[in-house]
Formats: sequence, structure tokens, C-alpha cells
Amino acid sequence: MNYPVSTQHSTTAPLPPPQTPTPQSHNSAWGDSLNPLTTSEQQTTLRLAFQNANGMRTHHNWSEWTNACSFIKDSNISIFGAVETNIFWTQETKHLLQQHSMEHLTTPRTIATSCSTHTSTSNFQPGGCLLLSSGRWTRRCHRVSTDPTGMGRWTHMRLEGKENIVINIVCAYRVCAPSRQETSSSNTSYLQQVRHLRNQSNITCPRRQLFLDLSHLFQRWRNQNEEIILLIDANEKEHNTTSQWSRFIYKHNLFNAHTLFHQTTPPNTYNRGSSQIDYIACSSRVTESIIRAGFLPFDVGPFQSDHRCLFLNIDTTILLHCQTPTPTHSLNQRKRFSKDNRA
Repeated sequence: MNYPVSTQHSTTAPLPPPQTPTPQSHNSAWGDSLNPLTTSEQQTTLRLAFQNANGMRTHHNWSEWTNACSFIKDSNISIFGAVETNIFWTQETKHLLQQHSMEHLTTPRTIATSCSTHTSTSNFQPGGCLLLSSGRWTRRCHRVSTDPTGMGRWTHMRLEGKENIVINIVCAYRVCAPSRQETSSSNTSYLQQVRHLRNQSNITCPRRQLFLDLSHLFQRWRNQNEEIILLIDANEKEHNTTSQWSRFIYKHNLFNAHTLFHQTTPPNTYNRGSSQIDYIACSSRVTESIIRAGFLPFDVGPFQSDHRCLFLNIDTTILLHCQTPTPTHSLNQRKRFSKDNRA
């Protein structure tokens, strides 16, 4: 697939041709390998990864998260996004998350979490997002924020480079369409968002409302000449003009990073699906700095999940115009945790 990469910021992206899904008959990696970075590469490479966790289990002293942290550290992942954490992110669960992160991740680090504020009687809450920055590049993360509506649909970090370069990294979860088994009393992410919107006399489908709300945010950033990296489970495959997802990325001049980099259609990212539904979508300047891109096999990654882990390696000398990640202004270098600042 031939997406032209522009060196200028145009207001619209070229529409991609229709994609033919490529089902995976076996479980294998795709694209580039997630090899450890050399000491030299770590100076100029920002590695991002994204995965639908299919739920973070907190039993056994949060062992699933500590294993994820070890994978993130060993794989030199600087920015990691996860969706469908399925945790009710209270002050207590945030504290426990941070406590276990301290023991297994490189400092400094920043963690932003988001979930529905719908009342939960346990630590379980469908949906939710987590965005983590760990290690040297955290010093360039100057702001974190979350979905201001209380629906817990995204988290956000602002990465700053030299010459006023700003990269907005958003980790988002778009709920899947409701199943026939769901009833009005079900507590799925979709129906929680339906109830939230109906309480505001809004009858818009939650899947469409996410794109409407992100559009306002993205347009503001683009008007300020800021870049965007969107880590998302869109729960929709990419078509030419027939899907809301395709129209959304076209509207904001975003590109499917893996399709663009490898010039071919990626495999399925959900093990019971036949197409890619998880994406890292980037604005044009970001795409020009990508040096490696790939998918891991199912059940390999920070989480043992039914979704693949996606990753990108970005050359920071191109994207941020810097090698040594010195902050552009003073920061608290101790561990920092999102207090749910609103975007």
C-alpha cells in the first residue's frame, strides 16, 4: 500500500486504497523484530508499544503487572499504552500500581490511568486505559491528562523536543459494538457509555462519540502545529471510505504506521478476528522518523492477551531534534503519577 509521506503539514491525508485482510493461519511475529536496543541506540531511539491487555489481573500481588514491567524494561520500551485494563482506578489501585512499578521499572517514570467513573462495587471496571513513560525519555514528558468526560476512554502524554516540537501521545479504547446477549442492565463498557451519554440527553453511539470528542482535541493540536501518535483499539478494520475509523484518520491526516512503513497489509491483531483492529496512527512528521515497526505473536508481550502487542522505534534526532533527553525546563525528577488532569 503506497501512502505518500509529505514533509509538510497538509490538512488532509490521502485516502488509502481498499485493504484485503490477510488472515493468520499461524501465530507468528510480523514486520521487524523487537530486539534489545544497544547502548548507542538507546541514546537516539524512542520505542513505543501498545497492547489491549484483555484485563489486568491483580491477584497474586499484582504479578501480571510486575511481569509486564519486566518485559517493558527488558525490551527497552520507553512509552507503553494498554487498553481494556478492566480496573476501577481508585486512589488505592493507583497507589498499588505505582508501588509495583517502582520495584520493576527504570526511573524516572510517569503513569496515567483512566476508567469510567460509573460506580463499581469491586476493583473490576470494564474498559479503561493506561499510559506509561519509563526511563530517560520521561524527562521530556511535561503533561499528562485523561478523558474529561468521566467515561475513561483515553489517556494522554505530551512529549516535548527542541525547537518547540510537541508530540501528543494518546492511548484510547473504542468500545466494540454491543452483542445480542447484552441487556439494558449489563455493565459492559459500551452500555456504561450509553448511560452516561443518555444522562446528558445525547443519543449518539458511543463508538462515534469517541471520534467526535477526539476530533476536537486533535484539531486544536494540529492548529498549534503539534504532532500526534494515537495508540488505539479501534475495534474496526481499515477500509477505503466505508469505516468511521478510516474517515477519522483521513480527516486528521494520520497514517497507519505499520502499513505505511512496510508497504503491505498487516495481519490480524485480535486472535478471533481476520483483520487489524489495533493501531498506532501517526501524523506525517512522526512517520518520517520511524526506523522499525512490528507486531509480536499472540501471547507474547507485556500481557498474555488475545490481542497482539504493536511497537515502533522512532529516531529522536529526526522527530525531537535531540539525542540526549535533557528536559526543556525543570521537572520533578521523582516518580510522578497522573492526578487525572483533564485534557
